[in-house]
Amino acid sequence: LVAGRWFPSSKSCSAWGRVQETLPLTIRQWVCPECGSIHDREVNGAKNIMTHGLAVLNGPMASSAKCEAGGEKKLWPPSHDDGKTVLCEAGS
Repeated sequence: LVAGRWFPSSKSCSAWGRVQETLPLTIRQWVCPECGSIHDREVNGAKNIMTHGLAVLNGPMASSAKCEAGGEKKLWPPSHDDGKTVLCEAGS
């Protein structure tokens, strides 16, 4: 699997999903203004790439039962609509 060239892996909060508008390469650690999580740029990027890869691998087959059971469709990351990656989460 390959994440797209512009997939915002480093500048997306792996805990909340918020995408930073800008994150210069000189910034190695940052705090999510939405949830307060402290992120190491490389570790955070790796988590987001892993989550994206699992979503792609488990995509329609794994998520269809959840969606049929009233789950909610969500894009990952939430503000990045590549038209391919849709996650489904069971409703509460």
